[in-house]
Amino acid sequence: MKAATAPPPVTAPLKAVPPPASEAPPREGTTARSTGRGPRRAPVAEATRAEPTLTVVPPQVAPAFELREDTHLGRRVCPLPLRAGLAELVPRGHRIAWPTWLDPGPRMLRDLLELCRLRTARGLAVLSWLSGAEPPQDLDWLWASRRLTGPRQERMYSAAAQLPDPVLALVLANWTWALSTTHGARVSAPYLAATAYPADGHRAADATITLFQTYERHPEARPAIAAAWAAARVSADWCKAAELHAAYGSQTPVFTYPRSAFPPAIGVRPWIERLFRLR
Repeated sequence: MKAATAPPPVTAPLKAVPPPASEAPPREGTTARSTGRGPRRAPVAEATRAEPTLTVVPPQVAPAFELREDTHLGRRVCPLPLRAGLAELVPRGHRIAWPTWLDPGPRMLRDLLELCRLRTARGLAVLSWLSGAEPPQDLDWLWASRRLTGPRQERMYSAAAQLPDPVLALVLANWTWALSTTHGARVSAPYLAATAYPADGHRAADATITLFQTYERHPEARPAIAAAWAAARVSADWCKAAELHAAYGSQTPVFTYPRSAFPPAIGVRPWIERLFRLR
């Protein structure tokens, strides 16, 4: 007889054992309850540690002028000798194609006011470089005679915005004086025309008549013409004062006319308010 074999043991199916309450994940939509051990924290990576910030000090620009307090005349601006090549920017900046004929229509007046805006912005940009700002390497955009628009306008306005306040005060002194005196047309028109056409006396004379008549007949154009004259005049007088300082080694203030009260709002265009920081 064969030996009887024992039947295989019956095993019950395995059941999933739930983890302890302290390690069970929280249900969806609920938050984990605080346990004695607290939640486990992931190790902090080294890259997330805050690093000390370094303050970069920009290079100092050499001063281009000195301030002198005068008992009777107040604060005077005395330029130092100019860097090489800066003085040549001033006569080139005077070259503006002022109209040489009188046109009773509105087109000539509109074009003349645009030329005043170009002359003022260009003059303030050059003056900012004379007073210490660093000029760009490429200046072709500065000499273009077309209307100021787009990136070229913002570039010129940004250069004018670097003008120090004491230097801008010189321009404002000439501007307010020209608008407060009866000689504004006789002073500004010949200067702008003669410096724009230095080698052509006939065109300079015609442009003088055009600017003079426009100043006298259109009061709304006077602030723009006076602004162009003020910016051009201060730039030229700055170079003269810097030349005297280089020749004699003594402080020479920039000449300006006495400052007057600000003119009424008529004719003070938005570009004048922006360039002269009147707002």
